Parts: sequence; C-alpha cells; structure tokens
Amino acid sequence: MKNILKNHKYILIFCFAFLAGCATNNNNLKSRDYNAKGDMYLKTEKFAKAEKYLNKAIEVNPYNLDAYKNRGTLYYTLGDFEKALSDFDHVLTYEKHNPNVLAAKGAVLASIGKYDEAYNILFESLKLNPSNVAALNSIAGILFISGDYEKAKQVYTISLEYNTTPEAYLMRAKCYEQLGQTAEANHDYALAKILKLGAANTAPEESTTK
Repeated sequence: MKNILKNHKYILIFCFAFLAGCATNNNNLKSRDYNAKGDMYLKTEKFAKAEKYLNKAIEVNPYNLDAYKNRGTLYYTLGDFEKALSDFDHVLTYEKHNPNVLAAKGAVLASIGKYDEAYNILFESLKLNPSNVAALNSIAGILFISGDYEKAKQVYTISLEYNTTPEAYLMRAKCYEQLGQTAEANHDYALAKILKLGAANTAPEESTTK
C-alpha cells in the first residue's frame, strides 16, 4: 500500500508539472501573438493599439524581450524617452551585447541631449555590427547637431550604402544645404520624398483575441 501511495504521489507531481508547463507554453504563445499585433500596429502608426497589445504581451509573459524592444521603440517614437530608456535598459540586462538595442538606447540618449554617453554606446553598437544603420544615423545626427556637417554627410553616405532610407537622404540633404552644395541637396530631398511616398501605410485588422 505504501508503494502504491508513493507511486500515486509521483504521478500527481508529474501531472501538476505537466499542467504548469502547458499553462506556461500557452502564456508564451499568447504573449508572442500580442507582440506580433503590437508590432504591426506600431509599423502602421496605430500607436494606441500598439501600446495596448505590447502591454498585454508583457503582462502575460514578463520575459518577452521582443515586446519590451517594440514597446521601447513605440515610446521613443512618441517622444516618451524616459519610458523608452527603461524598456531598452531592461532588455540590456539580459542581452548586454545586442547591437540593435544598444543603438536604440544611444538614440534615446541623443534625443535627451546626453551626446557623449550616446556616442559611446552607439560606437559600442558599431563595433558589434559595423553595418548597423540605426547607430550610423544617430552618430551622424550628433555630428550634425554639433555643426560638423562634413563628417555627418560622410556617415550618412555610409549608412545609405547599407540601406536607402528616406530619413538618411533627408538628413544628408540638410548637410549638403549647410555646406552650400545646393544641387546635391535638392537631389537628396527628391529621393527622400520618393522613398517616403512609396512607404506602405495599411493598418492590420483588429483581432478578437483577448
């Protein structure tokens, strides 16, 4: 009888562990689903809905780092730099050498005027990934603000070799303008406009997932 009870005890422990594992997996799936929806709304500039789903993703699974990354990007886009910095710092406690998150944190620091700290973090990001366009653009932005338009232009040019974004063309145009190179400036302004008009702007459908 004791052996039977002992075996039943182990069976119960196994069942509870199995059920707990199922619940965890279910939460992980829900969190990923919420994060995917939040990311879609973020990309289509439906910011209120993006925040709603990203908050849900984190609430269901506080260890979903992708949701923190997306929410940090959302707050940065909205100009809520303190919240953005908090989310990016949270991710960096787990992923200390993530070049994209380092670049994002550097951009936030640059936005609040902490240029020296921002430059160091952005440089660290570029050491890990020299083709990190976000880091390159942020460094170029710092150079532009400091009045070094020639170096800023050069860094934007490097960035555009990796990825042709309207933002980089627009900022390089401003560099050319400051340097008195009108023809080059007009050329980049035109390219920035073409790329901007070509950007998709279709919102995802509202989900019934709760």
